[in-house]
Amino acid sequence: MRCGKFLKWFLPAVITASITFLIYIPSLKGGFLNFDDFLYYEDTHITAFSLTKAFTEAVASNWHPLTVISYAIDYKLWGLNAFWFHLENNILHSLNTLLVFILASILFNATRGARYKAMASAFVALLFGLHPLHVESVSWIAERKDVLCGFFFFSSLIAYIFFAAASSGAKAFKYTASLVLFALALMSKPMAVSLPIVLLIADFYPLERIKHFSDLKKLLPEKIPFFFLSLCSGLLTIWAQKSGGAVASIELFPLTWRLWFSARAVIFYLYKTILPMGLSPYYPISANTDYFGLGSLPSIAIILAITLYALIMFRKKSIFIAVWSYFIVTLIPVIGIIQVGGQAAADRYMYLPSTGLFLLAGAGLMAALKAKEKLVAPAFVCVLIISAALSILTVKQQAVWKDSIALWSREIENFPDFYKGYNNRGSAWAEAGKFREAIEDYNVSIKLKQTYPEAYVNRGIAYLRLKENALAKEDLLTAIRLNPGFGEAYHYLGQAFMSMGNAEYAATAEKKAVELGYYR
Repeated sequence: MRCGKFLKWFLPAVITASITFLIYIPSLKGGFLNFDDFLYYEDTHITAFSLTKAFTEAVASNWHPLTVISYAIDYKLWGLNAFWFHLENNILHSLNTLLVFILASILFNATRGARYKAMASAFVALLFGLHPLHVESVSWIAERKDVLCGFFFFSSLIAYIFFAAASSGAKAFKYTASLVLFALALMSKPMAVSLPIVLLIADFYPLERIKHFSDLKKLLPEKIPFFFLSLCSGLLTIWAQKSGGAVASIELFPLTWRLWFSARAVIFYLYKTILPMGLSPYYPISANTDYFGLGSLPSIAIILAITLYALIMFRKKSIFIAVWSYFIVTLIPVIGIIQVGGQAAADRYMYLPSTGLFLLAGAGLMAALKAKEKLVAPAFVCVLIISAALSILTVKQQAVWKDSIALWSREIENFPDFYKGYNNRGSAWAEAGKFREAIEDYNVSIKLKQTYPEAYVNRGIAYLRLKENALAKEDLLTAIRLNPGFGEAYHYLGQAFMSMGNAEYAATAEKKAVELGYYR
């Protein structure tokens, strides 16, 4: 009997996690990117680690001390060897795939009359582990926070389900375990703030602890500590984002615009989950952002239609309203109501929300097999085909994240008018010592946005490296005119003056750079 249970449950779980790890092996060859990775590996919170500072100071406009600690451990053990940073991300994602299998099997087991649970659970886990939307979270070192948060988020949810099903003195331990794991998830990435509502959704379906409004009133007190932790995390996140200047003002993106835009974001993520093609490292916000031909009004209509269908099926098939609620609730922190940065969307934001859609797909597979048992063999073949297709897309997407040049080349391919893409690829060329190629990209960046001081500074530095000091001086002076507080521009302007034999001007420029807080 024990051997049978091992073969039916544990072995498939390990196989799905192992397949996920193998598919992500190409990511181990990747390096650090000039896309936020430096915010971590150059930060003194990691290179000169302090446990106190990890908890009391923001890093990269985030309060995520557990993520900072994990980077610090990697740095202490391996230095700046990117292989080990990538390996840890891969291991965490593979473990998350294992946890998603366990979560799916528990939830499907709670569904009365459910059959073919092991096959459906494996399907859910493979969808999660192999979906190309998750490449950004795994292959990008700076997104360690996604996979680490996912590990504790899923663990907390599983512990809570065990608590809800327990009837003995072990309930207190399981409840405490769920709460502690939730705190660790929040300390990895604040996107986990939605978990308290997710627990209520699970209470409704499939746990069926909430059948009447009176049941909800009884269960709310046990969620108070979870909501309190979410509140604390939310306040810390707003503080960290504002301290880093990442939260956009209401004037820049009015609230009405954010609400309309959020509706489009919901449909965008649904679309990319179903058809994960044309993925991009960065989806820039613009006045005409409409990545797949659907504006706000059609998006709102689709959202209302899905919601109406879920409500109509409320009593017959509660899974629809549960999954749809989970999807929306876990997306709310990142769909743009509180606009952070200049991105319209990001693949990584689907790391947690996509799980609900995958669970729905697994439930659909179970229902189909229950209706017609003869479909078992064809269904198995379909699962293999879908997994193979996702694996191919995921391997291809990993190539995008292998280095900075490949990353920004894909960005430029998808958004040829995005000036930052050319600037960032230029910086990658410059880091590789190819300054002429860098200047060509900086030229395009400046042509697209003539008031972008960073591109002038970068082109000026490239000219300096090529000993073309007069051109360098001109670009650096232009950057200073555009941004008088640009300390880096003054620093390199000082180098240009020194190379031209003007030590007095060089000293003045360097003094100004120091006054502005720039140290090299």
